[in-house]
Amino acid sequence: MPLGREFHAASRANSFSTGSRELPSSSFVAAVPYDTYWEERYLGHPDIQPENYDRCSLIPYADRLTRPLMLVHGLADDNVFPAHTLRLSAALLAAGRPHTVLPLPGAGHLVTRVGQADTLLRHELGFLRESLGI
Repeated sequence: MPLGREFHAASRANSFSTGSRELPSSSFVAAVPYDTYWEERYLGHPDIQPENYDRCSLIPYADRLTRPLMLVHGLADDNVFPAHTLRLSAALLAAGRPHTVLPLPGAGHLVTRVGQADTLLRHELGFLRESLGI
């Protein structure tokens, strides 16, 4: 099932001490563009099977977050649009759940540039160390 990692983690939020997720696909609605080939391959067409898209949304689980979470997204990503991360962040804020968002200007779907990938890894490592108290 698409979003398996996100759905599994969101539905079992207390199983994790902390987390960092790059490029989260938060929900699949007309207001948030998506990569039609990938989603429709697994979920069917959103006009025909909207329940599949609703079932894969992370938004309803935002209030369940109890542990530190870092969301990372490349602002030039044309596969998973940054609007997904912003919607999830908005839902977390509305639910009163603290989290960290790290936008990556100029980064696309894959963060591979020297100076950007290594910086991202340092930020994630720092976040994990702080969250885990190590």
